[in-house]
Amino acid sequence: MKKILKGLGLGFFALALSVGVGAGSASAATTYAVNAITESGALTINAAAASNMILGGATTTGSITVGSTSHTGSTTLSSGTITGTTSTSGVVFSADAVTTGTGLYLTADALTSGEGLLLDHATTVIEDGGSLARIASTSIDTAATTGALLDLSSTASVAGTQVLGTFSALTTGVGQSLVAAALTTGTGLRVTGSGATLLAGGELLDLVMGAATVGQAINITNSGAYTGTGLVSVVNTGIMTTTGSLLTLTANSATTPAGLLRINGNGLTSGIGAVITSSATAITGAGRLLRVDHTGATSPGAVLSEFASASADDPTILRVTGSGLLAAGVALDISAAAMTTGTALDIGGMAAITTGNGIVVAASGTTRTDGMLISVSDASTAATATGKMIYSNHTGISGVSTILNEFASAAADETTVVRVTASGLLAAGVGLDISAAAMTTGTALDIGGMAAITTGNGIVVAASGTTRTDGLLVSITDASTAATSTGRMLNVSHTGVTGASTIVAEIKSAAGDETEILQVLASGALAGGKVVDLTASSLTTGNVLDITYTGTTGSAIKVIDSTGADANSMVWLENTTADLTADTYLIQGRYTDDGDANGLFLLMEDNNGDDKFTVGLNGATTIAGTASGTTALTITAGDIVASSGSATVSTFVAADAYRVTNGTTITITGAITKANLQAASYFLVDTTGTTAIDVDLGGAGESFDAGDIGRTLMFGHGTNTGAVTVTANNTLTVATVAAAGATVDLAGDWIECKILTATLVTCASYAQ
Repeated sequence: MKKILKGLGLGFFALALSVGVGAGSASAATTYAVNAITESGALTINAAAASNMILGGATTTGSITVGSTSHTGSTTLSSGTITGTTSTSGVVFSADAVTTGTGLYLTADALTSGEGLLLDHATTVIEDGGSLARIASTSIDTAATTGALLDLSSTASVAGTQVLGTFSALTTGVGQSLVAAALTTGTGLRVTGSGATLLAGGELLDLVMGAATVGQAINITNSGAYTGTGLVSVVNTGIMTTTGSLLTLTANSATTPAGLLRINGNGLTSGIGAVITSSATAITGAGRLLRVDHTGATSPGAVLSEFASASADDPTILRVTGSGLLAAGVALDISAAAMTTGTALDIGGMAAITTGNGIVVAASGTTRTDGMLISVSDASTAATATGKMIYSNHTGISGVSTILNEFASAAADETTVVRVTASGLLAAGVGLDISAAAMTTGTALDIGGMAAITTGNGIVVAASGTTRTDGLLVSITDASTAATSTGRMLNVSHTGVTGASTIVAEIKSAAGDETEILQVLASGALAGGKVVDLTASSLTTGNVLDITYTGTTGSAIKVIDSTGADANSMVWLENTTADLTADTYLIQGRYTDDGDANGLFLLMEDNNGDDKFTVGLNGATTIAGTASGTTALTITAGDIVASSGSATVSTFVAADAYRVTNGTTITITGAITKANLQAASYFLVDTTGTTAIDVDLGGAGESFDAGDIGRTLMFGHGTNTGAVTVTANNTLTVATVAAAGATVDLAGDWIECKILTATLVTCASYAQ
């Protein structure tokens, strides 16, 4: 120790002289009975070279003081150069009898930039076992808060460094080592703070590495089979608020580190690399067990969190496990509420995958009921045609019989493999849209591999309720103008060469009202096309069209033609064989009943349901003509042969004479009466100059009788240019069917009217 006994004062000694003990008196002892010795010069007290020198060796109850409190020189206590054994102690202070006092007391009240205690070591190497300073105790020490092997206390300092260790040249050694080899439940190192008075910025432990590029600030090594709660334990028993953190790692200047927090577990088997546990039952929506928060506004190509594995077998890289009681909670929630053009979940870089899976959602048990393995919901009301809830896009231009999307089930019951459910308010939307606008030779929807089906269905479109009105269960539309004879909107092709009374296509209804089971509508512009084309060129003994009918007042086939001026046929039958070699029938009818009591082979009626032409079972033919002047039967060539029976012709009555006056012409200038109508069928309208003439049918208020129905009236225009119009009085109605109306205005034009009922006439105008 240097400066430990500053100011050599020997006032407590009863010796104040310079004693020189020669070699011949080495064992001599001298006692001086004085209270104080003061020397005006230097004072030296020496013992013989081979003798001990003892100061204060006698038992005393007083203090022994070396040096004063006010001298200016140094107080030096030196062992000199020890020439004996190297294990001899240089300076020994013995205070074995001290209990509650202080064994060695050093005061340095005036110390500023000096050292209160300096242990100075120069050149020799301190080896293992040697110490420049050592505090050792072999007793069982129980100090807890104050008093210990080493007790450092500073009660007035508010700043500065209280304990400093400087090891400027240290490279591979240890700056400070704390060994507690027998430690059980105790604490190797404890740093106790001030509790609530610790302010922001205050630190109980501060490790400063300077500008280090490698190395570690803290290294904790354990070689035992550890089963404890943690080599590092950070415990906070107080209530932590929103800004508090148990562990904060800050590296704001780090750019390319291998890991700001790294856990190496190369020997892990069934252990766990990192565990975060919580038994809390009050975590709210803002609470988190783990939060990774990136607040940077830009991060080009950044991967903020990554779980990677180089394993080549069957590990699970990331698992999220929910409890068996998880109800309304979410096992994994990816929130992208503020995201616009980004991607919430990206599973990319799978170009090398062969038999693996991008996503697998598996319910391996058999207990699932109403739960959904995948649920995608969207409440958007602004989604456009490019917005999708699910989008599967294969950009490869080729594939080997590739199946891009598959829904499979091994169910043997009534399971529905895929369902598309639209809301009750869906109006102009589409439940399922398969778009193949760019496809040429492919197939938009392929339901194949159904060779094993027996009683099942390939496609079922069912409206099980009774509320459907104008909706279409199946609608096929095509706007093509380039379709050829091989193009089809609907193609049902049965390629099997045999069948057991097979029905290839069936349209069925249980309706008991006026429902139309099948309707085929052609456009009004259809010209050379065909509404229905039945081709059976190879058919021999079968039937092209087989109709089984059990109706009463209805018809098995009903053909209605609304056009009256076209030279068309409502039914056309043609045999294209150039030379018939056997009896061939264009129309053949047969009754199973041979009783000939009822039934007609042919029946033609008028609009009122009156029989006009009938052919009975025995060939009885009736042509009902109700108006005089009409041709009931005309034979332009051939003979009428009656092998039996007779021909009877009824005569006209006087009242019906006008019906055969087709050649008579009556000139009129206005109203035309029923008498005029009975006199002729052609009427010349006499106009004078440009005077318009309105021909009034039924001028006296007459209506047509049953004999007039079916007649045709002609109103010719004279030589003048006055317009001619045909109208009716209040008992008749004139319907105009010509585009130009029932008006003519040039000489030679005419109006043709057809009497339909007793009060209805339809007229058309014609130009010359």
